[in-house]
Amino acid sequence: MIVAQTGDKRFKASQVDVKYLGIDNPVDKQIEDYCDLLWPIRDRIVCMMDSNHHLTIEEKTGTSPTRRIGYNLWGKDAESHLLGYSGFLVTRFYYDEDPNGRKNSRVKTLTWSLCHGIGTGGKTEGGFVTTLGHDATFYDADVHVYGHNHQLESWDRVVLGVDHHANRVISKKITRLNSGSYLKSVSDDMTTSYGEKSRFRPNSLGHMEFSVKFTKPAVETYYVKRMVL
Repeated sequence: MIVAQTGDKRFKASQVDVKYLGIDNPVDKQIEDYCDLLWPIRDRIVCMMDSNHHLTIEEKTGTSPTRRIGYNLWGKDAESHLLGYSGFLVTRFYYDEDPNGRKNSRVKTLTWSLCHGIGTGGKTEGGFVTTLGHDATFYDADVHVYGHNHQLESWDRVVLGVDHHANRVISKKITRLNSGSYLKSVSDDMTTSYGEKSRFRPNSLGHMEFSVKFTKPAVETYYVKRMVL
């Protein structure tokens, strides 16, 4: 509702749950309900990103929904989970045992570049692929994750390089993920949505699941599962 005051063309009163209409602090109630939803899995959430809508609310009200959600879920540890609008995440994988029987002797890291996303247009089929692919070139990471434009897609790029220690050419796969963000672009009835009026592409509702498998020769295999509702 506060976002609607900024002139967001997608806003419609019918989108607001009636339980938030008869109270003076709807944002507080929305944060409370959202935290209740995440509470059972809070220990499995690695990090949380800011968003353009949360930043708009912060500009209008002087309070950050993202930070409030973080502190409600993790208390004083919230700062280690909140990455702002964009940031890096490094995951380290330890081999239980290498071929020589030594435990935890080998470590493999995977660097993630995370960003809520940028505007990419909603009409051309390859517009967001080109825009996000160009953006990813400025950030050194193995996996680039975006959202915001509500298109559910994933794609890979292979880059070649040289292993100076082994004196050989090596290849490296760069993965890019774009989440669906669960935004319906068309209406279920005779009403006209903003997406329909602008003739944006229909969205696939769902999310991505990214799995990593490291084999004994230290070759990593990435699996991207496209979860569509």
